Amino acid sequence: MNSVDPIISAVVAVRRTGASPDAAPAPSAPAPTPPASTESGLRFELDTATRKVVVRVTDPSTGEVLRQIPSEVMLKIAEALADPRGGTLDASA
Repeated sequence: MNSVDPIISAVVAVRRTGASPDAAPAPSAPAPTPPASTESGLRFELDTATRKVVVRVTDPSTGEVLRQIPSEVMLKIAEALADPRGGTLDASA
């Protein structure tokens, strides 16, 4: 029974602390880097057709939309699904 006691002690220690008793301490996370620009380049808008919040990531210097969440395609799908007349989806979207 003595050979099991160290194993049970180790399991209990791992469950209490979440780390192995023999494990080295976890390295600390690196400090976050500051943003490259003081402008955020984020725009939050409400899509009038779907009443969904749209987030656009833009290039602060040009205003070009780099990424949009949800995409235009997803907004069109949501609009079609919400249509009470059972609108159909355009495959070319």
